[in-house]
Formats: sequence, C-alpha cells, structure tokens
Amino acid sequence: MYYFLSPPLSPGQYDNHYYSYPRTFSVNPYFYPYSSYYPTPQTPTHWGPLEWERNHFGYPIGSQQDPTRFIQPGIPPMPGGPSPSDIIGAVPEIAAKTTIESKWNALNKAPGIPISNLEKVGPGYRIRYQNGTIYTKTTRGPAFWIYGEIEKRWGALQGVQSWLGFPTTDILPIKYDNGYVMSFEKGEIYFWPETGPIEIDQVVLTYKGIHCFGTTSGPGSDEVYATISVVAPTGMADDPIEVSTALTRLYEDVDRGVSVPDNIELYRGKPYGLNITFILIERDEGDPNAYYQNIHATVSAAAAAGTAAIGAFTTPAGAAVAGPVLQALVTPVSKGINSLLDLGDDIIGQQPIVLSIKEIVLLAAQTGESVLNNQIRFKIETPLLTGEGSSYKGYFSLSRA
Repeated sequence: MYYFLSPPLSPGQYDNHYYSYPRTFSVNPYFYPYSSYYPTPQTPTHWGPLEWERNHFGYPIGSQQDPTRFIQPGIPPMPGGPSPSDIIGAVPEIAAKTTIESKWNALNKAPGIPISNLEKVGPGYRIRYQNGTIYTKTTRGPAFWIYGEIEKRWGALQGVQSWLGFPTTDILPIKYDNGYVMSFEKGEIYFWPETGPIEIDQVVLTYKGIHCFGTTSGPGSDEVYATISVVAPTGMADDPIEVSTALTRLYEDVDRGVSVPDNIELYRGKPYGLNITFILIERDEGDPNAYYQNIHATVSAAAAAGTAAIGAFTTPAGAAVAGPVLQALVTPVSKGINSLLDLGDDIIGQQPIVLSIKEIVLLAAQTGESVLNNQIRFKIETPLLTGEGSSYKGYFSLSRA
C-alpha cells in the first residue's frame, strides 16, 4: 500500500510556506498505476473485437461495477495479491463466460460470432451466436451447443424452464436412422428431416390382446395363451441388455371373429430399440408355465450371445448400434424356439417384431390409436399367425411414459 500527500487545506500558493494548516499524510490507499489492483479501463482487444466500450456484463469497462477492472493483461499481480485466475474463479460470470468461450473455440467457432453478451438463464448461463446458443448450467461447465429445429422446439417448450431442463450433450447424429438427438436432464429431443423434432423421455410398451380370424381344426372353441419376450438395450456396462417374458392368462372359448382384450406392460424405459417375440400357443395337455420358462431361457441365451458386442453407451445416438444387433437376433431366437421339446401344447405361430429408435419415438408420440371391435386399442399388430388350421393376430401399443 502506498500513501500520498494530501493537498493543502487552506488557499495559497503551492510554494507558500505560510499556511494555517500544515500538509498531512493521507491514510487513503493509493493503488500504484499499472498494478494488478489499479482500476484502469480495459482495452477492447483484451476481451475480443465485439466488446467495444462495455464488457460482457454490460458495464462500462473500468467502472466500479466492472468485475474485471482489477485484471491487467501482461501485468503480474503485486506480491500477496490475488491473481487474475483467482479473480475469474471468484466471479461466477467470468468463469461462465470462460467456459462457454472455451466450448466455442473447441467447436472451431462453428456457432458463428456472438450476438449477445453473457446472459443468466435460470441457474445457468448462455451466449447466443449466429448459429445457435451455447449453454452451461454451472460456471465450470460442461457447456453444450444447441441450434436449428431442436433449439426452436426446446425454446417453444420454454427452454431451461421446460420439463426437459438443461442440455447434457451436444446435438449428435443417430447412425442407421439418419436423424439427430440431443439429451437433456430429463429427456431427449429427436429430429428427422421428414418428422421434425419430437421430445420424449421414456416409453411404455403394452400388450393389448388377440383377435381370432379362424379357429383350429379341432371340435369346439379354442383355448389359447401367449408368451411375449422383449429384448431391450440398457446402456449400462454391467447389464447391457434387459430380457423380460410375459405369460398371458388362458383365453377360453375363443371363436372366429372374437377379440380378446388384455393389458400387460411389457417394457418401460428409453426408446433405444426393441426386439419383441410374440408366440401364440394352443392349450392341449401341457403346462403353460413350462413353455413360459423354456421360452424365456431360450430368448435370454440367444440375446446374451447376440448382444455381447453392444456394450455400454452414454447417449441415445450411441444406442443406435443396437438396432442391427436386435434385428440379427430374430434368426437364433426363432431357431431356439423351434427346437423346444414337445411340452404337450402346440405352437400356433411366432412373430418377431423389431423396432428402431425412430419407429419407437414416432409410435409413442402418435396420439391416435386404432380400435378393433370397440375392444382393443392398438398401434402395432402382428401379421397373421396361422397354425393348426387357425389364424390369429396379436396387438400392442406404445406411448410416452
């Protein structure tokens, strides 16, 4: 700290020695010019070509409100004083701007030149650019770039104030589906050129029942039941796939033209792809539970072998690698089921259904459902399953969770 002589307290010539009050030493601190504490205006080139007369907070450069006024480029701080990095860390706005500009540079300035100062949005910050916006929820990042139709849709949902929250990834391409996806704290926005943006978190797959187009060749009505196995990727390293199998109740007295509604939740989770195996069985002398256990074991074994290459992924875009793998499961699952020992009942037919990310998202977002005989509401139907002289179809629905 430095001290300087105060001006005389009574009028007179500066070299006049006959003042009534002597000159005194001031106790007010004097910041030595060009030190790290000296509050001089910053030059525009220190903050970038667009800062001009105000800094990124909108305050006049070097003013008392300017939190950067103590930082002097190229001038080391005084011994014992805070460094520029200390000041940056102590001021959230500076840290946030540094984080966002680092992201901008990492993107090779693809967002274009900034068209706004640093802006506070909810608990986070943003800077708007010519080609989108970079957001960070915390001052230290990470920061993410959002643009195009996905940004427009997110904005229409109220952005960071929406149920989606802040971005957690950049916009990423979805391999095999020719689309894009961006993850947020509580869901995703998917985009395909032919569909536009669609926001979704989890989906629910539900089995809705069967319809009889023709009974078996034996006398009387049919007694049938179904097993439905679902293989879904999870994205977790220790458990990359989830396999579940449901056994329906026994449908008795089924005649031609009869619809039998049901309601079994088969899957609830992210729309990362699904492999569904629907098997319709005619009850004879066998045990439905024995079929259920054998079918579940067969599908689980085939899925474990076939999906070993999926591994873990951290984004929906990474999940797209599961699509071809789920499709490839159709053959080994079918062969495994056909090789089951005769357990006393007859398999009328089996039908695989493989759904990609795009198909799941579109079906779940679809508001309308088809209605069969005013009893079964559905979005997915199997092809005709024929066996033992009969013909049936199974029905499913997909919706947002």
